[in-house]
Amino acid sequence: MVSARSPDRAKIPPILSLLYPRSLSPDESKDTVQILARYVDVWDRGVGGSIDFRISRSLFSSIAEHFPECEVVLSDVEAFVQEAEGRMFPSKSLEAWEEELMAKVQAEDGSPLECKEAMAKLMEIESESWFQEYHDYAAIIDWYVKLAEKNPSLVRVVPSIGPSFEGRNIPAVHITASASSETHKVFVTSLVHAREWIGPSVGMFFAQNLVKGYGADTEITKMLKNLEFVFIPVVNPDGYVHTWTVDRLWRKNRNTNGGSGTCIGVDINRNFPTGFEGSPSSKPTGSSSLVCSSVYHGSYAGSEPESMAVMGYYKENAPVVGAVDLHSFGKLLLRPWGWTPAAATEEDIHKNLGQAMSDAAYEVNRVRYQSKTSYDLYKCNGVLSDWLYGNVEENGGYRTLAFTLELRDDSFLLPADQITAAGSEATAALKVFVNYLLESPVQVAHQARSGSSSNSRARGRGWNGNGNGNFPPEGAAWMSSSSPSLPYSSASARGRGGRVFSDDGRKRIGHVYTTGGRQE
Repeated sequence: MVSARSPDRAKIPPILSLLYPRSLSPDESKDTVQILARYVDVWDRGVGGSIDFRISRSLFSSIAEHFPECEVVLSDVEAFVQEAEGRMFPSKSLEAWEEELMAKVQAEDGSPLECKEAMAKLMEIESESWFQEYHDYAAIIDWYVKLAEKNPSLVRVVPSIGPSFEGRNIPAVHITASASSETHKVFVTSLVHAREWIGPSVGMFFAQNLVKGYGADTEITKMLKNLEFVFIPVVNPDGYVHTWTVDRLWRKNRNTNGGSGTCIGVDINRNFPTGFEGSPSSKPTGSSSLVCSSVYHGSYAGSEPESMAVMGYYKENAPVVGAVDLHSFGKLLLRPWGWTPAAATEEDIHKNLGQAMSDAAYEVNRVRYQSKTSYDLYKCNGVLSDWLYGNVEENGGYRTLAFTLELRDDSFLLPADQITAAGSEATAALKVFVNYLLESPVQVAHQARSGSSSNSRARGRGWNGNGNGNFPPEGAAWMSSSSPSLPYSSASARGRGGRVFSDDGRKRIGHVYTTGGRQE
């Protein structure tokens, strides 16, 4: 199946991509990110203290006044997006596609294969070609539905766990060989941020590996017999559709924010309750109350229908022993906390796991993923992985070990020919994580088992390929988070000079140009 972009997609507004200097210390860089992120679209905090961010041309004079050492590195993001899309969506005529497929289903002597053998070969080719390009919202859902149709004993699709702001379904997919409602769950989420297209592609790559490996791979067979994987592939469907039709670099959801008109969207990954309000001694600086900010946290914790749906479904599927939220970019394995420098209770477990996952990913393509706390990258309030880890009261007596996995490489506009590489690296890391969860799930002794009745409902929901499933009831209730009261200290922000960036999403390091940009 080939997915195509809308030919009517509007141009990205004129934007500069800016680079802040590499002379900043790590603490100074982190402080500056927290200040800049409230007003501009911060893309990356690089090694050595550099900061990449995107601004409109109209703001350039103001930025230059306050940061006189900044310089424009790239000045046309739209041109870069168009160039990148040429690599993301390889064009091929139907005739050429059919000719190529027919050539691949011939025997070595050129004669046609038998029908059954040819069909098996075609299915293998179709599977491989799927990961050679990106796919839109409808195509992603269709792919999972077909996966369930072909594997009804393993895969079940829940058409919607709740509606988005604009009313689109947020689907979930369960993959397991266990029939028990008490099976420990592992959550895999993606597209919390709309522009991070590699996330759902890697999620599908991992899901396919699970299904194909069952019965053929001892390790995967054990996983599926003892765990249930819950994929939420498109947390932010409205924003994702917007990236296909209007603005490829859109980040937030599409909340109209009370009809403000010019300031659309809430950053879903700043809307979760854990750390949302900072601490009694400090307001949150890892998010923003400014509606136009790229990290606008919403009117209150859990205000967005997308975050509400995820939280409600998580609680309905307790116990969840592990979770990975797929993002891009930067090749990072981020562990709690993001909102405070205090060490998480399971810091040693997370740290050791993160390093083991990094080592496993490295063995695939010799690409190193750095393991650190989210706060060590930059402070971020109200992120999904912190909430997943912090919510223990309603998780059946278990702690959810949680990571944010920042996939390769150094741009949101990752060429489609790197999807398989990213998927292979992530799969290797996820296997290490899941094997640990199999043997050593973290129990919280004082927590009572709860929610068994909702688990029974969860098993009854969805479509398992037999066409007899039901849509879920409207809405998904959520309750207050269990964010712990942790000590918090805030470093003072410092204004510094810097170098600036341009519009096409690439960053300059010395005299070398590479793709760049992110604020997670």
